[in-house]
Amino acid sequence: MATEDSVNALADLRLSDLVTFLILARTGSVTAAARELKVTPSQASKALARLEEHYRVKLLLRGAKGMSLTEAGREVLPRITEAVHALAASSKVAAADGSMVELTLAAPSYLLGTLIAAIAAARSGLRLRGVELAPSQIRATATEGLFDLAVLPGGVRGLPATWVTDEIGVLRKILVGPPALVDALGALPIAVEQVRSLPFIGALSTLAGRFGPVGDDCPLPVTERTIAHRVQTFGAALELAARGACVAFGPSIGARRMLRGGELVEIPVTGWSVTEPLLLLVNGDVVRERVRQHLVELLRHELAEPIGT
Repeated sequence: MATEDSVNALADLRLSDLVTFLILARTGSVTAAARELKVTPSQASKALARLEEHYRVKLLLRGAKGMSLTEAGREVLPRITEAVHALAASSKVAAADGSMVELTLAAPSYLLGTLIAAIAAARSGLRLRGVELAPSQIRATATEGLFDLAVLPGGVRGLPATWVTDEIGVLRKILVGPPALVDALGALPIAVEQVRSLPFIGALSTLAGRFGPVGDDCPLPVTERTIAHRVQTFGAALELAARGACVAFGPSIGARRMLRGGELVEIPVTGWSVTEPLLLLVNGDVVRERVRQHLVELLRHELAEPIGT
Protein backbone atom coordinates (compact mmCIF):
# COMPACT_ATOMS: atom_id res chain seq x y z
CA MET A 1 0.00 0.00 0.00
CA ALA A 2 1.26 3.48 -0.85
CA THR A 3 2.39 5.57 2.11
CA GLU A 4 1.57 9.25 2.57
CA ASP A 5 5.21 10.14 1.79
CA SER A 6 5.23 8.13 -1.44
CA VAL A 7 1.97 9.75 -2.58
CA ASN A 8 3.28 13.23 -1.78
CA ALA A 9 6.44 12.48 -3.77
CA LEU A 10 4.27 12.02 -6.87
CA ALA A 11 2.32 15.25 -6.41
CA ASP A 12 4.39 17.21 -8.94
CA LEU A 13 4.29 14.51 -11.63
CA ARG A 14 2.13 15.11 -14.69
CA LEU A 15 0.83 12.23 -16.83
CA SER A 16 1.43 14.33 -19.94
CA ASP A 17 5.11 14.67 -19.00
CA LEU A 18 5.44 10.90 -18.66
CA VAL A 19 3.84 10.37 -22.08
CA THR A 20 6.11 13.04 -23.58
CA PHE A 21 9.17 11.25 -22.19
CA LEU A 22 8.05 7.94 -23.76
CA ILE A 23 7.56 9.55 -27.16
CA LEU A 24 10.85 11.45 -26.94
CA ALA A 25 12.63 8.21 -26.10
CA ARG A 26 11.00 6.45 -29.06
CA THR A 27 11.44 9.16 -31.69
CA GLY A 28 14.77 10.57 -30.52
CA SER A 29 13.62 14.01 -31.61
CA VAL A 30 11.94 16.93 -29.85
CA THR A 31 10.47 18.10 -33.14
CA ALA A 32 9.02 14.70 -34.03
CA ALA A 33 7.64 14.18 -30.53
CA ALA A 34 6.06 17.64 -30.50
CA ARG A 35 4.43 16.99 -33.86
CA GLU A 36 3.00 13.67 -32.65
CA LEU A 37 1.72 15.24 -29.43
CA LYS A 38 0.41 18.31 -31.28
CA VAL A 39 2.38 20.69 -29.04
CA THR A 40 5.30 23.03 -29.68
CA PRO A 41 8.91 21.79 -29.39
CA SER A 42 9.32 24.20 -26.47
CA GLN A 43 6.43 22.55 -24.61
CA ALA A 44 7.92 19.09 -25.21
CA SER A 45 11.31 20.27 -23.91
CA LYS A 46 9.71 21.81 -20.81
CA ALA A 47 7.86 18.56 -20.10
CA LEU A 48 11.15 16.67 -20.18
CA ALA A 49 12.80 19.30 -17.97
CA ARG A 50 10.03 18.96 -15.36
CA LEU A 51 10.41 15.18 -15.32
CA GLU A 52 14.20 15.39 -14.99
CA GLU A 53 13.76 17.90 -12.18
CA HIS A 54 11.45 15.46 -10.43
CA TYR A 55 13.95 12.59 -10.72
CA ARG A 56 16.91 14.95 -10.20
CA VAL A 57 18.82 13.24 -13.00
CA LYS A 58 19.23 13.51 -16.77
CA LEU A 59 16.99 11.06 -18.61
CA LEU A 60 17.79 11.98 -22.22
CA LEU A 61 20.86 13.48 -23.87
CA ARG A 62 20.91 15.50 -27.09
CA GLY A 63 23.49 14.49 -29.68
CA ALA A 64 24.30 14.93 -33.36
CA LYS A 65 22.04 11.99 -34.25
CA GLY A 66 19.18 12.99 -31.98
CA MET A 67 18.25 12.22 -28.40
CA SER A 68 19.36 9.08 -26.56
CA LEU A 69 18.56 7.58 -23.17
CA THR A 70 20.99 7.99 -20.31
CA GLU A 71 21.60 5.07 -17.95
CA ALA A 72 19.02 6.54 -15.59
CA GLY A 73 16.60 6.97 -18.50
CA ARG A 74 16.98 3.32 -19.48
CA GLU A 75 16.28 2.32 -15.89
CA VAL A 76 13.04 4.27 -15.52
CA LEU A 77 11.72 3.72 -19.08
CA PRO A 78 10.04 0.34 -18.43
CA ARG A 79 8.58 1.59 -15.15
CA ILE A 80 7.10 4.69 -16.74
CA THR A 81 5.78 2.62 -19.65
CA GLU A 82 4.04 0.26 -17.23
CA ALA A 83 2.63 3.14 -15.19
CA VAL A 84 1.22 4.98 -18.22
CA HIS A 85 -0.29 1.76 -19.55
CA ALA A 86 -1.94 1.03 -16.18
CA LEU A 87 -3.34 4.55 -15.86
CA ALA A 88 -4.73 4.44 -19.39
CA ALA A 89 -6.36 1.08 -18.74
CA SER A 90 -7.88 2.14 -15.42
CA SER A 91 -9.61 5.10 -17.04
CA LYS A 92 -11.12 3.13 -19.89
CA VAL A 93 -12.20 -0.24 -18.51
CA ALA A 94 -15.61 -1.07 -19.91
CA ALA A 95 -18.34 -0.47 -17.39
CA ALA A 96 -20.62 -3.36 -16.50
CA ASP A 97 -23.65 -1.10 -16.14
CA GLY A 98 -23.74 -0.26 -19.86
CA SER A 99 -22.65 3.36 -19.43
CA MET A 100 -20.67 5.20 -22.10
CA VAL A 101 -17.21 3.70 -22.68
CA GLU A 102 -14.38 5.48 -24.46
CA LEU A 103 -11.90 3.48 -26.51
CA THR A 104 -9.02 4.64 -28.67
CA LEU A 105 -8.64 3.00 -32.08
CA ALA A 106 -5.36 3.29 -33.98
CA ALA A 107 -5.16 2.52 -37.69
CA PRO A 108 -3.43 3.70 -40.87
CA SER A 109 -5.04 6.75 -42.42
CA TYR A 110 -6.54 4.79 -45.33
CA LEU A 111 -8.44 2.51 -42.91
CA LEU A 112 -9.33 4.70 -39.96
CA GLY A 113 -12.20 6.71 -41.41
CA THR A 114 -13.99 3.69 -42.90
CA LEU A 115 -13.63 1.43 -39.88
CA ILE A 116 -14.34 3.95 -37.13
CA ALA A 117 -17.52 5.01 -38.94
CA ALA A 118 -18.65 1.38 -39.22
CA ILE A 119 -18.04 0.75 -35.51
CA ALA A 120 -19.74 3.97 -34.40
CA ALA A 121 -22.80 3.26 -36.54
CA ALA A 122 -23.24 -0.29 -35.25
CA ARG A 123 -22.39 0.00 -31.57
CA SER A 124 -24.15 2.30 -29.11
CA GLY A 125 -22.71 3.15 -25.72
CA LEU A 126 -19.24 3.43 -27.19
CA ARG A 127 -17.33 6.67 -27.65
CA LEU A 128 -14.40 6.33 -30.04
CA ARG A 129 -11.18 8.26 -30.43
CA GLY A 130 -9.46 7.69 -33.76
CA VAL A 131 -5.69 7.96 -34.04
CA GLU A 132 -3.98 7.87 -37.43
CA LEU A 133 -0.75 5.87 -37.12
CA ALA A 134 1.36 4.19 -39.77
CA PRO A 135 1.79 0.40 -39.32
CA SER A 136 5.37 0.91 -38.11
CA GLN A 137 4.15 3.39 -35.47
CA ILE A 138 1.46 0.98 -34.26
CA ARG A 139 4.06 -1.74 -33.81
CA ALA A 140 6.42 0.63 -32.00
CA THR A 141 3.83 1.98 -29.54
CA ALA A 142 1.61 -1.05 -28.93
CA THR A 143 2.96 -1.52 -25.40
CA GLU A 144 2.80 2.16 -24.38
CA GLY A 145 -0.91 2.35 -23.58
CA LEU A 146 -1.61 4.99 -26.22
CA PHE A 147 -4.51 3.04 -27.77
CA ASP A 148 -6.86 0.22 -26.79
CA LEU A 149 -7.32 -1.46 -30.14
CA ALA A 150 -5.63 -1.20 -33.51
CA VAL A 151 -6.09 -2.40 -37.07
CA LEU A 152 -2.78 -3.43 -38.53
CA PRO A 153 -1.71 -4.97 -41.85
CA GLY A 154 0.91 -7.73 -41.56
CA GLY A 155 2.23 -9.30 -38.38
CA VAL A 156 3.32 -7.96 -35.01
CA ARG A 157 5.59 -9.36 -32.31
CA GLY A 158 6.23 -8.66 -28.65
CA LEU A 159 2.68 -7.83 -27.55
CA PRO A 160 1.86 -8.29 -23.85
CA ALA A 161 0.00 -11.49 -22.98
CA THR A 162 -3.20 -9.51 -22.34
CA TRP A 163 -3.46 -8.45 -25.98
CA VAL A 164 -5.56 -10.56 -28.37
CA THR A 165 -4.99 -10.70 -32.13
CA ASP A 166 -7.68 -11.67 -34.67
CA GLU A 167 -7.41 -11.79 -38.45
CA ILE A 168 -10.31 -9.74 -39.82
CA GLY A 169 -9.55 -9.73 -43.54
CA VAL A 170 -7.00 -9.68 -46.31
CA LEU A 171 -5.52 -6.42 -47.51
CA ARG A 172 -5.04 -6.34 -51.29
CA LYS A 173 -2.76 -3.70 -52.79
CA ILE A 174 -3.43 -2.47 -56.30
CA LEU A 175 -2.33 0.07 -58.90
CA VAL A 176 -4.91 2.76 -59.71
CA GLY A 177 -5.15 5.69 -62.10
CA PRO A 178 -7.71 8.10 -63.60
CA PRO A 179 -9.96 6.73 -66.40
CA ALA A 180 -8.36 8.80 -69.19
CA LEU A 181 -4.88 7.56 -68.33
CA VAL A 182 -6.07 3.94 -68.09
CA ASP A 183 -7.87 4.15 -71.45
CA ALA A 184 -4.64 5.35 -73.05
CA LEU A 185 -2.82 2.24 -71.83
CA GLY A 186 -4.76 -0.03 -74.16
CA ALA A 187 -5.61 -3.63 -73.37
CA LEU A 188 -5.48 -4.77 -69.74
CA PRO A 189 -3.64 -6.22 -67.91
CA ILE A 190 -0.56 -4.23 -68.82
CA ALA A 191 3.05 -5.42 -68.76
CA VAL A 192 5.55 -4.33 -66.12
CA GLU A 193 7.50 -2.46 -68.81
CA GLN A 194 4.51 -0.15 -69.31
CA VAL A 195 4.41 0.56 -65.56
CA ARG A 196 7.98 1.91 -65.59
CA SER A 197 6.97 4.94 -67.65
CA LEU A 198 3.87 5.86 -65.64
CA PRO A 199 4.03 8.94 -63.35
CA PHE A 200 3.76 7.64 -59.77
CA ILE A 201 2.72 9.31 -56.55
CA GLY A 202 5.43 8.14 -54.15
CA ALA A 203 5.19 7.65 -50.39
CA LEU A 204 6.78 10.06 -47.92
CA SER A 205 7.48 9.54 -44.24
CA THR A 206 9.07 11.34 -41.28
CA LEU A 207 11.94 10.01 -39.20
CA ALA A 208 13.49 12.00 -36.36
CA GLY A 209 11.79 15.15 -37.65
CA ARG A 210 13.02 14.76 -41.25
CA PHE A 211 11.11 13.86 -44.39
CA GLY A 212 12.24 11.04 -46.66
CA PRO A 213 10.94 8.50 -49.20
CA VAL A 214 9.53 5.22 -47.91
CA GLY A 215 8.55 1.94 -49.55
CA ASP A 216 4.94 1.08 -50.43
CA ASP A 217 5.25 -2.68 -51.16
CA CYS A 218 4.93 -2.11 -54.91
CA PRO A 219 6.48 -5.04 -56.85
CA LEU A 220 8.32 -2.51 -59.01
CA PRO A 221 11.10 -0.94 -56.89
CA VAL A 222 10.93 2.81 -56.43
CA THR A 223 14.32 3.13 -58.16
CA GLU A 224 12.73 1.79 -61.34
CA ARG A 225 9.70 4.06 -61.27
CA THR A 226 9.04 7.61 -62.43
CA ILE A 227 8.08 9.57 -59.30
CA ALA A 228 6.02 12.66 -60.10
CA HIS A 229 5.16 13.68 -56.52
CA ARG A 230 5.44 12.38 -52.95
CA VAL A 231 2.85 12.59 -50.16
CA GLN A 232 2.49 11.21 -46.63
CA THR A 233 -0.91 9.51 -46.84
CA PHE A 234 -2.52 7.18 -49.34
CA GLY A 235 -5.63 9.36 -49.32
CA ALA A 236 -3.60 12.33 -50.55
CA ALA A 237 -1.96 10.10 -53.15
CA LEU A 238 -5.38 9.06 -54.48
CA GLU A 239 -6.63 12.65 -54.75
CA LEU A 240 -3.45 13.70 -56.54
CA ALA A 241 -3.58 10.70 -58.87
CA ALA A 242 -7.18 11.43 -59.84
CA ARG A 243 -6.58 15.11 -60.57
CA GLY A 244 -2.98 15.02 -61.71
CA ALA A 245 -3.13 12.19 -64.27
CA CYS A 246 -0.82 9.99 -62.14
CA VAL A 247 -0.96 6.50 -60.70
CA ALA A 248 -0.78 5.33 -57.09
CA PHE A 249 -0.11 1.95 -55.52
CA GLY A 250 -1.75 0.98 -52.26
CA PRO A 251 -4.58 -0.84 -50.44
CA SER A 252 -7.75 -1.32 -52.45
CA ILE A 253 -9.98 -0.52 -49.45
CA GLY A 254 -8.38 2.91 -49.22
CA ALA A 255 -9.39 3.58 -52.82
CA ARG A 256 -12.86 2.02 -52.51
CA ARG A 257 -14.85 5.25 -52.56
CA MET A 258 -13.04 6.68 -55.60
CA LEU A 259 -13.19 3.36 -57.45
CA ARG A 260 -16.93 3.17 -56.88
CA GLY A 261 -17.34 6.77 -57.98
CA GLY A 262 -15.37 6.23 -61.17
CA GLU A 263 -12.71 8.81 -60.30
CA LEU A 264 -10.08 6.07 -60.36
CA VAL A 265 -9.78 2.70 -62.08
CA GLU A 266 -7.77 -0.34 -61.07
CA ILE A 267 -4.87 -1.11 -63.42
CA PRO A 268 -4.11 -4.86 -63.38
CA VAL A 269 -0.47 -5.69 -64.07
CA THR A 270 0.67 -9.08 -65.35
CA GLY A 271 2.26 -11.09 -62.53
CA TRP A 272 1.31 -8.70 -59.73
CA SER A 273 -0.58 -9.97 -56.69
CA VAL A 274 0.17 -8.26 -53.38
CA THR A 275 -1.84 -9.28 -50.32
CA GLU A 276 -1.29 -9.44 -46.56
CA PRO A 277 -3.48 -10.30 -43.57
CA LEU A 278 -5.28 -7.51 -41.76
CA LEU A 279 -5.28 -7.87 -37.98
CA LEU A 280 -7.34 -6.44 -35.13
CA LEU A 281 -5.26 -5.97 -31.97
CA VAL A 282 -7.26 -5.64 -28.75
CA ASN A 283 -6.05 -4.87 -25.24
CA GLY A 284 -7.88 -7.46 -23.12
CA ASP A 285 -7.30 -5.41 -19.97
CA VAL A 286 -9.48 -2.65 -21.40
CA VAL A 287 -11.91 -4.20 -23.89
CA ARG A 288 -14.44 -6.77 -22.71
CA GLU A 289 -14.45 -10.14 -24.49
CA ARG A 290 -18.00 -9.73 -25.79
CA VAL A 291 -17.08 -6.31 -27.23
CA ARG A 292 -13.99 -7.80 -28.91
CA GLN A 293 -16.03 -10.59 -30.50
CA HIS A 294 -18.60 -8.11 -31.78
CA LEU A 295 -15.88 -5.88 -33.24
CA VAL A 296 -14.27 -8.84 -35.00
CA GLU A 297 -17.57 -9.81 -36.65
CA LEU A 298 -18.39 -6.21 -37.52
CA LEU A 299 -15.03 -5.45 -39.13
CA ARG A 300 -14.90 -8.75 -41.01
CA HIS A 301 -18.26 -7.86 -42.55
CA GLU A 302 -17.16 -4.32 -43.41
CA LEU A 303 -13.90 -5.47 -45.01
CA ALA A 304 -15.62 -8.22 -46.97
CA GLU A 305 -17.77 -5.75 -48.91
CA PRO A 306 -16.81 -5.78 -52.60
CA ILE A 307 -15.06 -2.80 -54.13
CA GLY A 308 -17.43 -2.56 -57.08
CA THR A 309 -20.99 -1.26 -56.93
